[in-house]
Amino acid sequence: MRDLATILRIAANALDETEKEEHIRVWPFYKAPPSLRALSENGGDEDWLAFVPDWMEEAYYIPWLETPAFGVCGVDKYPVAGGIVYIGCHA
Repeated sequence: MRDLATILRIAANALDETEKEEHIRVWPFYKAPPSLRALSENGGDEDWLAFVPDWMEEAYYIPWLETPAFGVCGVDKYPVAGGIVYIGCHA
């Protein structure tokens, strides 16, 4: 098992520089980059994963990322280099 620092470094490298700077990226959980999925602590109950660049996280409130949405019960937030990873899960 990788330590958290290694997972975060790999996660930061999973997105190229333009993706980090320009837009929110959202995937169905199992189609997200494996290094970002590795951040989850939910054991298989994940539904979706989103990466939000730092500048957007600081400038805008994006309510669907922080409240139950898309049929999920909870949303976990993981700071990584260049932004925040959100993971929506149903249990």
